[in-house]
Amino acid sequence: MLLYKDEAEKLIKVFHTSTLNELKGVRELLDSLENEDDWSFVIKVQMLIEATITELIVTSIGENNFQPVMIRLPLLDEEYGKLKITKDLDLTSPEERNFIAKMASLRNILAHNISFITFSFNQYFGELDEGKLKSFRSAVCWFAKDMALKKQWTHIFQKSPKTVIWVSVFLLVVNMLTTMKGIKSRKGINDLGKTTTSQLLEDVL
Repeated sequence: MLLYKDEAEKLIKVFHTSTLNELKGVRELLDSLENEDDWSFVIKVQMLIEATITELIVTSIGENNFQPVMIRLPLLDEEYGKLKITKDLDLTSPEERNFIAKMASLRNILAHNISFITFSFNQYFGELDEGKLKSFRSAVCWFAKDMALKKQWTHIFQKSPKTVIWVSVFLLVVNMLTTMKGIKSRKGINDLGKTTTSQLLEDVL
């Protein structure tokens, strides 16, 4: 593949700027949701997660025409769900998928039971049995790779679960957006290389 250096550098700069702008937008959105009540926070961050997953899959496939189909697919179906697709396409890690599944399950509990309209993280986690609490806490702290860091974030979770969930969602979306930008940049460089090669061949022939 042939590329002119200045064109490649220009393309990389465009993707870099675009990525920073999108990450800034995600940060601002999550900042605005932090002041929402806990019920609204869960519903809205899960919407953000699922929308990002849909875009990630469509970007990976490279066919925007599939987006309406992907939107209608369930998230957690073990055979045809979007989370399963991200696994098959190697777009998410096991830890990320575990966190996504936990948040989706919590969202479903809140959305389908009117008694949870006054939901609060502290009350909900305070009433969970130790096994379920440990499982959820571990899923939320997916980004803490070593034991010392995991212990630190577990301690924060005990005091302010919403804060740790906020961090987890932000890092998850950052990872997915970065993956999408990587896919798009590789495609952009490949397309640019084809154009450059075609131009050179025209000059030679």
